[in-house]
This record gives sequence, structure tokens and C-alpha cells, in this order.
Amino acid sequence: MSDQNQELTKGRTCIALSFDSAMFTQGRECIKTILKHWDGNGEICVLSLGLKDTETEWLRQIGVRVETNTAGIPVFSGAPLYAVAMTCRPWLRDLFPGFELYMWIDADVRIASPGAFMFYLHNAAGNSDAIVITQEVDPTYCFVSNPQIAGNYHREKFRRIKATHGDQLALSMEYFYCFNAGVFAMHRDSLVWEAYQTNIRRAILTEFDHMKEQDAMNIAIFQTGQVCIAPAIMNWLCSISFPAFDSETSCWVRPAWPQLAIPVLHLTNSNNVISVNAENMTFYQAYRLKGLTE
Repeated sequence: MSDQNQELTKGRTCIALSFDSAMFTQGRECIKTILKHWDGNGEICVLSLGLKDTETEWLRQIGVRVETNTAGIPVFSGAPLYAVAMTCRPWLRDLFPGFELYMWIDADVRIASPGAFMFYLHNAAGNSDAIVITQEVDPTYCFVSNPQIAGNYHREKFRRIKATHGDQLALSMEYFYCFNAGVFAMHRDSLVWEAYQTNIRRAILTEFDHMKEQDAMNIAIFQTGQVCIAPAIMNWLCSISFPAFDSETSCWVRPAWPQLAIPVLHLTNSNNVISVNAENMTFYQAYRLKGLTE
């Protein structure tokens, strides 16, 4: 790490995740990639959602801090337990106090390069009012390149935001491509935290939808105007555009020119069933088959 980056990331960092037993395998493999590529000053912290004793013990043996107290985290009425892994995100400073920088990573993310941490934490340290986050925009993404899919993407977003936050905000965000909440970093003093919390509290008064937490974050960014936008390779949505593998560099890359190396692979929609060579399998099985994860 360069002297400049050491200076910018000298404060203690919390790398935060949350998952249940159903996602333990994903979380375990995610943490393995974090340990491989992160040499930072801080801790990996997991909010346990009913993990088994053996799973918790594995985490603690590798130095991960495990928190089990979810009291005070707003929840959607009737939502599955895994929804806490979404609504907890604006309260990372309360769950894991004492850190300067916070980086959230979904359990279905795989870190492929130390450059991921360099980018997110460098920019969070240097932009203390803002959030560092990736927008869901790349020319190879189907909901960008395909007009019919794009239309559905925006209609569904408009419907959710209107039902939760009202007509004015829905119209303001109608044709906006969202920031993806699966990976982000913020300084403890970021202005986005409070707005994010307020929007989550409003969202949980409505019917559960797994995208409403991300909407709450996007509206907080829109309201504060405080954002450092990461390129798509910093949170690549693999189910939306399957990455290519460059055998010369041994890196996963964009599947179109320019074939930039991808530091953050997000194994989205892992449970969805797809057809690969006339065989039905889940995205996660396809990811394993292609070597994106163990």
C-alpha cells in the first residue's frame, strides 16, 4: 500500500457483513476473499442472524468479530429473518462502534483484488461527508442495453418508491439507474447515515420488498447529494452480465471491450434457476462451474 493510501486509511476500519445459516457458505467464501486481499487496520465484523454454534466458532477462530444482538434494528412486519441483513446497514456505527471507516459487503460478493479496498476506503477517507458506491450502469447490463428490460426496471422502481415515499420522489427517481447497496463504504461522519436511517424507518411501515432498503439508500443519496461514484467493475453484477476470464492475466474482466479487470464480483441472484447448455441449474451452481467461487 502506498504511503498516501496508508495515510488516508490509517483510521480503524470495520468490514461488515450479515447473514444466516442458509447464507453461511456464501459468507464464508466471501470472508476468505476479504482475508486474502485486505491488509487494512481494523476488523471483519459479522452480524449473526441465528448462525449455528459451529458456524459462529469458525468465524471467531479466524478472527472475525460476531455480534448477535439485533435489538433496535427496524424490521419489516412479517419479513423473513434475512431481511435484517438489509435493514441493519444504516446502523453499522451502532452495531460496531469505534471505527472511523465502515465498508459493507454482501455475503454473495467475492473480492478479487486488493484494489477493491484501496478504492473504497481511500475515497471514503477522503470524502468524509459522502458514500462510496457503485451505480448499476454498464453497457453490457441487460437492463441498460435492452429497452424492454430497462422499461421494467424503471417501472418497478417507480412503483416501489411511489408506494413508500410518495409521488414526488418517485417522479424524481423515475429514470434513474440505482446505486447497488451490496457494497459501499462510508466515513463515520458521512451525512448519508441519518437520511438512510430515516428512509428505512419509513419503508418498514409498508409491505416488505427486498429492494426497498436499496431504494431507501438511493433516496438518501439523492437527498444529501453526497456520493463518490464507483465504476461498475467495483461491484460487478454477475447475473446481469456474466464476466469473462482472461487467461493471460488470470483475472475476471468485463465481457466486452475494454476488458477491464473486475476487483469486486457480486454473485447476484444466486438461487435463481437458469439454463446452461440445456441443463437447468441455479446461478450459484453456474458460478461454481465457471470458477467464480468455491
